[in-house]
Amino acid sequence: MLPNVNPEVVAEMFKFGYIQTIYPSSNLQELTYLPSKVKDAVRLFREGTKTTTDIYLQVISAGPDWEGVEFFPAQHLVQIGISKPREPMKNLWYQKYPDNLNKAYVEDRRISGLKAIYDRHTAILSNRNTWTYPFSPSIAVISIENRTMNIASIGKIRNELLRISTNSIPSSQETKKKLCKLLRYDKTKCGLCHTNNANSQEKEDIEAPILL
Repeated sequence: MLPNVNPEVVAEMFKFGYIQTIYPSSNLQELTYLPSKVKDAVRLFREGTKTTTDIYLQVISAGPDWEGVEFFPAQHLVQIGISKPREPMKNLWYQKYPDNLNKAYVEDRRISGLKAIYDRHTAILSNRNTWTYPFSPSIAVISIENRTMNIASIGKIRNELLRISTNSIPSSQETKKKLCKLLRYDKTKCGLCHTNNANSQEKEDIEAPILL
């Protein structure tokens, strides 16, 4: 998303997990309708870095899901940084719409996004040079800093990892089953597997599809 894109379009694409990178203009008008957690983090980033240059927001999302009339919002990891020459910054896990959308695709896209978010959080803990901003149940906002992470930030990242590894993020039952199988494939035990019958047919080791 380059400068001067309609902010309502940006907000809707963000809501459904189809934003990869936003390059807002200096007045940040493209962010007008984004969630307050994102806008507040951008304000704090600009105040903290005292930057007057352009910034970018790189986004990894696990798309929304539903079950019956219950809607589960997308999960987002947003990284704020100082922009260099604007070249597309595509996320490797991203895949465009298939010809025929169906519920299975929605589920696979959500677990692929959760796995991508999990991997990024794992890398963050390894590098320990990340600053965190206030999180919400569906949005985590970070920036890369030239300083060591504080205890509070480490705790927040670990909590996000725990939410995914224990399969505790609200999703449809089919999505949870697929995520459970994916986590077990990665030799991680998740909550859903522990609560199911150990002899259940659903506990077979079937690798969940990953959208790359």
